[in-house]
Amino acid sequence: MKNNKSKKVFIFAIIVIVLILIVGTVYALVATNMFKSNKDLFFKYAAQFFDNEKGFIDAKIVQYNDKKQNSAFEHQGVISTNENNETISFAGNVDNPNAKIEELINLNYSSSVNFPIMYKKVKTSHALKFSDISKRYFGIDESEIGKLLSGNNSQDSVVNKAQEAKIKDLIAAAKDTIAIKVSEIQIQNYQNKIDNSSTEESLGEKILAEKYEAKDVDISTESNENGDNIGSITIKYEQNPNCYVVGNVSKDGKIKWEDIVVEITSQNTDTTTTPGLPDFSNIALTQAEKEKLQNTYFTAIKDNLDNSSFTKVTTTEGEGYSLEISNEKIKEILIKLLETLKDDELMLEKLKNISGTLITSKNIEQGIENLNAQEVEEGNSTITVYQSKDKLNKIQIQYNDEFKITMEKTSSDNDVTYTIDFENQSSSINLKASYSGLQALEEVTENYEISINASETYTFKIENTVNFTNTDINISNFETNEYIDFASLSQEKAGKLYEAIVKAIIETNTEKAEQAGVKENNSFATAIQSINAGYNIQNQAMKAIESSSDNMQKQIEEMKKMKEEAETSLEKKQTTTETEKNTQSEANTNTTNTETSTTTENNNTNTEEQETKSSTLVDGMEKVTKESFNEKFKQYEGSNVKGQTVKSLIMQVIANNMIDDGRKIEVTGDIALTGTEVPDSINSSKYYVVKCSTDSDGYVNKVDIKVK
Repeated sequence: MKNNKSKKVFIFAIIVIVLILIVGTVYALVATNMFKSNKDLFFKYAAQFFDNEKGFIDAKIVQYNDKKQNSAFEHQGVISTNENNETISFAGNVDNPNAKIEELINLNYSSSVNFPIMYKKVKTSHALKFSDISKRYFGIDESEIGKLLSGNNSQDSVVNKAQEAKIKDLIAAAKDTIAIKVSEIQIQNYQNKIDNSSTEESLGEKILAEKYEAKDVDISTESNENGDNIGSITIKYEQNPNCYVVGNVSKDGKIKWEDIVVEITSQNTDTTTTPGLPDFSNIALTQAEKEKLQNTYFTAIKDNLDNSSFTKVTTTEGEGYSLEISNEKIKEILIKLLETLKDDELMLEKLKNISGTLITSKNIEQGIENLNAQEVEEGNSTITVYQSKDKLNKIQIQYNDEFKITMEKTSSDNDVTYTIDFENQSSSINLKASYSGLQALEEVTENYEISINASETYTFKIENTVNFTNTDINISNFETNEYIDFASLSQEKAGKLYEAIVKAIIETNTEKAEQAGVKENNSFATAIQSINAGYNIQNQAMKAIESSSDNMQKQIEEMKKMKEEAETSLEKKQTTTETEKNTQSEANTNTTNTETSTTTENNNTNTEEQETKSSTLVDGMEKVTKESFNEKFKQYEGSNVKGQTVKSLIMQVIANNMIDDGRKIEVTGDIALTGTEVPDSINSSKYYVVKCSTDSDGYVNKVDIKVK
């Protein structure tokens, strides 16, 4: 009995071990990479690209960008290069909920010489103030930018008229395309009736179901019963959604078109952002969308590739899986993917969020045509995906021996770093973006570095620290006397003002460069002159267009005049007598003398008027009322003022003290203000007592700030 019992225990132990081995093997097959092919593993990690947890689009970055877009925060940083000692420092407040920004930007020629610039946004108005040049902000509203760039502040400008005419022609051509298609459907329907094979479906429904195509415009159809109409056809100019025409489709297949609507507007859709990577939250995918993406695109790729094209690689860079593919095969697969993408509304909408109107179904279709017509260079390309701890962390693309692109991501609970390297046979570009403080999302430091290596190496660095605050950031609106709106000026006045500003900036730059002991053709000067050159080129082009229009009008007038002269009898021209000529000569002489005298008097009068107006203008610009001046600083007074608000006050003081002939404000107490930098000693989380003092004239001349 004892032996039998021992035997049973032994058999039972064997069974348990076998079961454990079976379960373990099944788990290994399902939950690990055992027995998966190199092809399967390649696509497993490639599919993680859009995954928030395992891919490149990190969930922490999405959350951070989302918070920046919907919160108020302060930030400060510096931009530097390896070329010289010049830097650009910046500090500011961003109030996204109220659509306001206030920035102090310093172009630093040296540690003691700088050129301060104030940038301010209130709602949709953007403005700059060059404190060394003017006391006023020069700005424009977003809706007016298009008009200003067109060279005329009126909708009647030559450019706008030409654009409007082009849009109407495009829409009219699309209407003609639809009219031809409708005629074909009606003819076919008539033929079906004769053949006794017509369906019960109405003509209108057939027309709505038909596909239409027209260059440069978007055509959409919609079924929507409204009285006798069963739907509509809308034609939109894709670059401006405010340009459209709608046609109502009746049950019997007739289309009644409305008037063509054309509104020339600015395409500016700027949002309140600070330096950073693209807002990946715009292309974040749900689980269902990820599955669709994988089933639609990855499956299509896998089905067109052989297992022999995939290999496992183990290098010092890590473990990965590589795909080697001919360039001709890439072209074939790419065309198939684009064919799928052009009808994929989900992905098109995602891509549109980060590319604007660059990626549309029409653009993709054009790309397919170009690819089909393009001859592919012989050779192979290699795509390698690397993983660390079962997460995608690097992608490398090698095209023949011509160039290589590497994208890598490293992350922890608090930090994320992206690097992108582009290398070819003669140069390389390296981009690095890192974020720290992502776990608490209270103070986040952004660092960006780009290095360009060609015959020489150029390096640009940006460091930006973002502090979120729970208190309201106080950014005042533009005051009546401190803002000049470019759009409200005539084209001539706006042009002259712009030229005066650029001239003053260039002169100030030269002066600052001399003070700092740097060369006159410094990087700031180069940037300013480049902007000015671009403006001048555009301005000359606009003048050429307008001149061409004027010349055409003059030619028409001359032709009319020639016609009138041809209809006049030659005899009538020859009847003028010598006496009449003399009389006319005397009359001309008297008229000339009278005009000369009148002109002299008018010139004197105009000079006096101009001097009076000029004097009034100067007085108006110099005059700042006591109340408005004091309010800039007294609005920050209090016994419980948070450090964030104190920084806003300091920025106001710095901006005020930059004015050479302005009233200087002294800062006393626990804050020491030197130069034009916001002191690091101000703690955003602390509270302060702020009190203003005035001079004998009643103007604020001192601000006392003490830690509470």
